[in-house]
Amino acid sequence: MYFPLQGPSQFFLLLLHHPFGSLFGQVPPHEQHLDDGAFVGGLVGGLVGGLVGGLVGGLVGGLVGTKVGAEVGTKVGTDVGISVGKLVGLFVGEYVFFTVGLALVLLLPLILELKLVLRAIVG
Repeated sequence: MYFPLQGPSQFFLLLLHHPFGSLFGQVPPHEQHLDDGAFVGGLVGGLVGGLVGGLVGGLVGGLVGTKVGAEVGTKVGTDVGISVGKLVGLFVGEYVFFTVGLALVLLLPLILELKLVLRAIVG
């Protein structure tokens, strides 16, 4: 009679039997002829590789990302700051010229005329 848990190695084969049963034609685990070494090697390699890869990748990525990010951020920030400063200076300069300067240019003849009228009145 077929009993799925005949030993500790059969347990993992039973776990494989349920999700992958259709791949193996619904045969019992002991007849599937799976390589236990390949299964355990893949499982351990996946876990250890994932853990070590994640730790090393995270550490190296964090260090390199911080250093490169700081350098790039400083360079880009400086360039953007200079460009924005020039644009703001240009717009503010034009605004002041057209509001204050143009008003003075238009009012200057009136001020000179008023000065002449006041001289004539005062004496």
